[in-house]
Order: sequence, then structure tokens, then C-alpha cells
Amino acid sequence: MGDTGRARDNGGIRPLFALGLFLVVAVGALSACDPPGPRTQAAFQADVASDRGRLFAGRLDYRSQLSTGVDEPRTFRITLTGLSAEAASRSTLDETLTETRSFPVGGVEGAALTATDPDVRVTLLTDVEARQVIARPGDAVEWWWSVSSNEPGDYELLLSITTYQGDSDRALATLTPPITVRLHVDETWDHSLDAMLSTIVTWGGVAIALTALLAFRAPITTFVQTRKSTRQERHRDHYRDGYR
Repeated sequence: MGDTGRARDNGGIRPLFALGLFLVVAVGALSACDPPGPRTQAAFQADVASDRGRLFAGRLDYRSQLSTGVDEPRTFRITLTGLSAEAASRSTLDETLTETRSFPVGGVEGAALTATDPDVRVTLLTDVEARQVIARPGDAVEWWWSVSSNEPGDYELLLSITTYQGDSDRALATLTPPITVRLHVDETWDHSLDAMLSTIVTWGGVAIALTALLAFRAPITTFVQTRKSTRQERHRDHYRDGYR
């Protein structure tokens, strides 16, 4: 009896143990299939702080002044270079440019040049990417823009640089405030001639209109006076007929 009872008990325990093990495995599998919960703001901030700590010294070479003629596009170029600690201490300026600015790099770099006046046209050249990569010290990237204006004068361009976190739009470093580039546009003979011809055409149109008006003035005046005399004569005839 004792052996038979123990055997019956073991026979009942084994299915229960198997069922419990199955439930544990199933719950674990379902948990593994569940998508991870949304990342917290603190996690994003920690990632940004970590990536920002990996940035290294960079140097921006640019020109702070640019000159051109009316409707004569001028190329504006900047260079951004990643520097090692040793190179940063003895960095020299690009001879073809005039000024330099320190800026942290290390990843995806973006640059933008904008005009503050609608008369100025700024176009990023088609063979240059708006965002480029500086992965290690020694890497260098360039941006080129075409700048022009249809009116002479002095203008301002704003140059901004941003180091992004990967392919996202989160900024790890931003050039603040943007660099102001002075643009001087000289008058040209072609523009002066066009302006002169436009003025002549405008005043010529006004003169033609005045001449036409003066030419029609006499007939119109005669017509108006004739109509007025006719009405007055009819009025007098009607008045006389009433007293006959």
C-alpha cells in the first residue's frame, strides 16, 4: 500500500510540475516578444550627454567679408576640420581664408548660410551635401555656396554650424551666435544701363500718355461745349414756346 500510494502521488506531481514549467516558459516567451517600453526623457538626456562628451576639438575656417557685383554670383567656402589635442594647440589658418573659430566636432556636421535681405540669393551648390561626417581627428569637410544680389548695397549673411547626434535633428553643439558675414555688392555697367533703360521706358510711357491726353483734350472740350450750347438753346426755345 505504501509503495502504491507513493507511486500514485508521484504520478500526480509530475503532470503538475510539467504544467508549471510550461507556464513559466510561455510567460517568458511572451515577455520576450513584447516590444520595449518607451524610453524616458532621462535616458535620452543621458545618451545626449554621453555623445556630447565624445566630441573633440574642431576648427572652422571662413571669410568674414565678401564682395561681388550686381547679378555676379560669388562662391563662398568654409572648411571644418577635426583636430587632435596636439594639432589643436598649433592649429594654423587656411591661407585662402581669413578667419578661424573653434567648434566641437565628432559625428554628423551641418552648415547653413542664410541672407537677411530678400535681394540676396544664397544657393548651396548641388555637388555638396548639407550634412557631412567628421569621424576622427584629421577629417575635414567643406561647404560651398553661390551668393548674388540683384541690387547694389551692403548686406549681411548668417553662417551657422551644428554637430548632430547621428542622423537625428538633436544638436550636440551649435555655433551661437551665428557668424555674421558682410556682403558688399558693387554697381555694374549692365545693371546701370538696364536701370537707365527702364527709367526711359517708364518716363516715355508717361510722356506718350500725356501727349495722347493733350491731343484729345481739344476735341473733347469742343464736344462738351457744343453739347452744353445745344441744351441751353433748347431750353430757351422751350421757354419762349411756353409764353406764346
